[in-house]
Amino acid sequence: LRLAPSQSQAIAYCFVGGVCLLNLCGLAAVTASQTFCFALALTPCLAFTAAGLPRLDLSAVAASEGDVSWELLLSWAVWLYSGFSSLGSMAGEVRTPQLTYPLAVALLLPLVTLLNVVPFAVALSVDPVREHFTAGYFGELADSLGGRPLRAFFSAGAIVSLLGLYHSQILAAERTSLAVAAVVDARACGAALPHASPPADYPS
Repeated sequence: LRLAPSQSQAIAYCFVGGVCLLNLCGLAAVTASQTFCFALALTPCLAFTAAGLPRLDLSAVAASEGDVSWELLLSWAVWLYSGFSSLGSMAGEVRTPQLTYPLAVALLLPLVTLLNVVPFAVALSVDPVREHFTAGYFGELADSLGGRPLRAFFSAGAIVSLLGLYHSQILAAERTSLAVAAVVDARACGAALPHASPPADYPS
């Protein structure tokens, strides 16, 4: 499906406007929308993996050719797991972050690692020719494994995943901005009134 530039821009504006409206609706709406995005993005990935597991070939995964670009590999690894750094910006809204955060990381890190490695291993087993892996090729692999329904489901999940990623980045940026504003406000209060103390809940 090819869209005109004006159509692509209209869809992008709709996504941005929808995310803004969700944030204005409150925390309950944000939580529900993110849960929906997580489920819809994860389900086609699991279906793709389940359909391709019988064809899993570890020798195709382990095969290598040419030199390894360690710089590119490291940058991709950092990007893939950079979402964990956003958790700290929302610690103020968690009742017991010192307990909840280690538990969340302990559960999410293995899950994210499996979701990064296993579908890719299935994809390489289905088609070991690395030159074929361009943007959108996973949809073609989904088509070969489950037909057009799985391809459409996989494409929808990819779009929703990007929407959820954008929303989560907005949430982290909002809370980081609020924290910076609180620090600046507290310091400005101390400079104007050197004998006054800022509220106890202001960060130092």
